[in-house]
Amino acid sequence: MSPEKKLKLREAFIKQGGSDIQELSLCIENKDKKGVSHLVHRLCGSSVFMGADKIEKLCKSIELGIKLNSWQDIEDAYFKLKQSFNIFRINEGDFVAIILEDDMVVAEALENSIKEGVSNAVVLIFNDVYDVLTLDNVAPDVILLDHFIGLTRGIEKIPEFINKWPAVSIAVVSAQKDVKNFSLAYQYGAKTYFSKTPQALEQISKFVSKVNLNKTAEEESNFYQEFLNLFDFNIKSRKNVAIIEEDRKSTRLNSSHLVISYAVFCLKKK
Repeated sequence: MSPEKKLKLREAFIKQGGSDIQELSLCIENKDKKGVSHLVHRLCGSSVFMGADKIEKLCKSIELGIKLNSWQDIEDAYFKLKQSFNIFRINEGDFVAIILEDDMVVAEALENSIKEGVSNAVVLIFNDVYDVLTLDNVAPDVILLDHFIGLTRGIEKIPEFINKWPAVSIAVVSAQKDVKNFSLAYQYGAKTYFSKTPQALEQISKFVSKVNLNKTAEEESNFYQEFLNLFDFNIKSRKNVAIIEEDRKSTRLNSSHLVISYAVFCLKKK
């Protein structure tokens, strides 16, 4: 088969598969066994033809869930199926965003914000840090992560993400309004920090849009502004932002060598 025909076949699979996965979500929501079975059977057959082994395996997991009448297993397999399909359809040059969040309501809101900033973004949602760190053949442009993902402290994993993808732009999205955690995120390598508020969704859209346009200078200033807005610092405290920046430049990303400035702790006490 010629490369042109292979490309057209792949495009057809992605188009039909994307439609099937969207419809599959509705069938699962309505607990429509017949609809789920039909869509999964079709997707499984085409994935075998395309050599998409992970998609085929997850389709079979859903089919097993149907036989066992376990909607929880079906929903779990569907979540992984959607991720595998999104990874499969990534093309060179695509804008890829990863969301690390264990609250699916929040994750969906973040996904919508990302797509408002970059309409054709490929968004991958994970609730486990290990699943992200073991990703192959994926180079995300942006990672949005919560302060805590399950029992894992997301901020402490930032150096590992940067080590795996040096060009990635990382933003922490957290309900934690703590100066120490905020400065830790920055020193570990985060580009910015958003508090979990409705207003943050618009800011996140702007952030991913800027990353897409490679406006790194604006990303950096975004972090400072969020820092000041979040804690409402006075003029004297603002001077310490420069100290935090200097700390970051002189701090190694490896967490075992992380040094937190005394100035940051002083800010917390004020």
